[in-house]
Amino acid sequence: MEEKNEHKETHHETKHHKTKKKTNFWPYISLVLVIILAVSLYFNVSSPKGGITGLSTADAGNKMLTFVNENLMQPGTTAELNDIQEMNGIYQIKLSVLGQEFTSYLTKDGEIFFPQGYVLEELEEQIANSPTAAAAAPPTTEVPKSDTPTVKMFVMTYCPYGQQAEAGLGPALELLGDIVEFEPHFVIYNNYATNRGGAWEDYCFDEEEQYCSMHGINELNEGVRQLCIYDSTPEKWWKYVNKINADCALSDIETCWKDAAKYAGIDVEEVETCFENKGELLLKKELLLNQQFGVQGSPSIFINDASYSGGRAPENYKAGICDAFNEAPEECDEELNAAGGAAEGSC
Repeated sequence: MEEKNEHKETHHETKHHKTKKKTNFWPYISLVLVIILAVSLYFNVSSPKGGITGLSTADAGNKMLTFVNENLMQPGTTAELNDIQEMNGIYQIKLSVLGQEFTSYLTKDGEIFFPQGYVLEELEEQIANSPTAAAAAPPTTEVPKSDTPTVKMFVMTYCPYGQQAEAGLGPALELLGDIVEFEPHFVIYNNYATNRGGAWEDYCFDEEEQYCSMHGINELNEGVRQLCIYDSTPEKWWKYVNKINADCALSDIETCWKDAAKYAGIDVEEVETCFENKGELLLKKELLLNQQFGVQGSPSIFINDASYSGGRAPENYKAGICDAFNEAPEECDEELNAAGGAAEGSC
């Protein structure tokens, strides 16, 4: 994707935010499968030549549990190793994550990892009967209905089209209030500095270039700060973002954000602490979501986990969300501004 010329949009403040999120079974299934796959890669890459041959059952279990808890779990969440034992020449591993137990299998030489064993007939029945099964599947453009629609927004903080989407989506969410669940997310690229022939620190959070942003490190840093703010004070997120978009340029965001935080009533030191202590973990979660939803550019909007491709005016977003209700509320009858919202580009 080609980098677009940046421009500033005027944004209106919105007061809406839904702070509670429902826990769906199938997204966690997807997350755990990714975790287990990452663990298998870790064993193959980090173990001595010849795999884990020679490790005792206890040592193999402890190594896996340590890796998962130190690198892959969400803050405040801990994986537990329920059981590991040798069975028919392989290790059977039972890992508990978020109250769900998953059984996996690892060959003793560490070369082949089976993320999960399925009884196909039972799995087909589970999928058929699960109302949220689509959350773990690749996104579609057919929006399923629900009582409380979800909206996931993926942007780059200094993509002009992402800011256009924020300016349109904010008023729609303010109108609909707590009957919609909203999550802001950010577009993360791998190896972006290498692909552009630049230095890793100009675009990426880490030297390995796992977490990079198109418009440079200042843009990525601001994305991490916004994740921190959403995590601790989601009700203040929109006020902060609208102020950033109105007053702060990419060139001065590293200082300007503090004034925007104070304006929104956000503790600057708390954000800085989160950035230092949780920044990489937050980016890991974002990268997993980018991969799960096949995110390619900014903006990418998903309503009930289905891709939205309509216009970017408040009325466009309102109509798209209202179509996702099982029974549309009376707020959907109110008209919002429909001007200037054509979906003309992306970063």
